[in-house]
Formats: sequence, C-alpha cells, structure tokens
Amino acid sequence: MTIDEIIEGLKFTVDMFTFNPLTGENLTKLDLNPDNRISVEACNGAIKAITELKAKLEKPIRFRVIDTITGKEPSEDVIYQLAEQGRLVYCDIDGFYIGEDGEICLIDDCGNATWLDGERFKVEVLR
Repeated sequence: MTIDEIIEGLKFTVDMFTFNPLTGENLTKLDLNPDNRISVEACNGAIKAITELKAKLEKPIRFRVIDTITGKEPSEDVIYQLAEQGRLVYCDIDGFYIGEDGEICLIDDCGNATWLDGERFKVEVLR
C-alpha cells in the first residue's frame, strides 16, 4: 500500500462516516465504533501529517563522499583505483550509493559494485 492510498483511504473514511445521508448533516465525530469515536479534526490532522511526511520522503537526499586522507571528494585517480580493484567498468562509473546500513559503494552502469572502506570514506549530507 502506498502513502497516497493511505491518504485517500483516510479522506474517504472521513467523507463516508461524517455525512448523514438521512438528515444531510455533517457530523463532527466518526461513528466507526460507538465506544471510541474519532474526531474529524484528528483525522484531518493525521491526513495532514501523512501528507507532510510523504513530501519529506520524496525529497532526494543529496550527499557527497569524502576521502578522509585528503578531506576532499575522491580524485579521479582514487576513483579509478577503486574501480580497478572492484573490477568495475571505469568509463561507465554511475556514482556513489549508500546502502540502508550507511555503507558506501561505487557502482558502474553495468550494475557492478564495490563497497568502500568505511574508515577511509565518509558521507557528508548536503542541505
């Protein structure tokens, strides 16, 4: 289920359960469960919060890789050495990627990857 589907489901729930078709009245509580009524305001707050979270998640994370030996981004020579050691196609280097665990790898356009030394290379998140 996507975030958009969750948002639409919440909106539908609010619309469905807050309108009384017999009286034409808009209710201020959702009568999903008579023992535990949910306010429309709370549901709209949840929709807003999820929408804001979605916007944050969709932003790409910009970063650069720093070679701790030089304190700068890796030079072309260093990238060439890494590519050669990892048996990557140097002329088709796609770039650096960060794994879910924060490890850095260098990938070529063919899908070959080599993981970098976590002590030597660090990630700097750009704002």
